[in-house]
Amino acid sequence: MRALDKAAQKGIVHRNAAARRKSRLMSRLHQATNVAQTQAAEPEAKAKTPARRGSTATTRSATAAAKPAARKPATSTRKPKE
Repeated sequence: MRALDKAAQKGIVHRNAAARRKSRLMSRLHQATNVAQTQAAEPEAKAKTPARRGSTATTRSATAAAKPAARKPATSTRKPKE
């Protein structure tokens, strides 16, 4: 963070580029800490809940909910060339 701030201050890197890189670093750090916490808590959760075989209803509903809505096709507002 500090190196990016100094580089932006001296003009080596654009200030928006430095801000973007810092944001990406922080998001990766946040994801890594969440994954580590999830993995640490996971053995406890597995011990409490029994595994189900052949139950695909829960996985289908979870993946269907995670998918974004379909995008509308792009329409052109330009006039055709004559």
